[in-house]
Amino acid sequence: MSDAEIIVEETEAVIEIAETDAVIEVEQQDVVIEDTRSGPQGATGPQGPVGPAGSDTTYVHTQTAPSDTWVIPHGLDKFPAVDVVDSGSNVVVGEIHYNNSNTVTITFIAPFSGKAFLN
Repeated sequence: MSDAEIIVEETEAVIEIAETDAVIEVEQQDVVIEDTRSGPQGATGPQGPVGPAGSDTTYVHTQTAPSDTWVIPHGLDKFPAVDVVDSGSNVVVGEIHYNNSNTVTITFIAPFSGKAFLN
């Protein structure tokens, strides 16, 4: 704790605190002293158990023939996020339609080839 000296004289209290960040609150005739300093860091705890293997998968679709409609059977059994790039690695935005949890159709304004990244 800190080096503190408390002297009580009738209804007065004199409090001397050396080198501390203590907070002193006076409520009616009670004096509350709270030491806000942190103690030393404790020892590192034990290693936790190994978590379950990740089940999130991704799928990369390569569209070699230029087309303005890409039908992608991905087999991920979910409605994945979709990012598309053309053959020059430029991001392309299209209209995405989820046929079901394993197939997505993307429609573009012009035909091109590239890749779709689904995750």
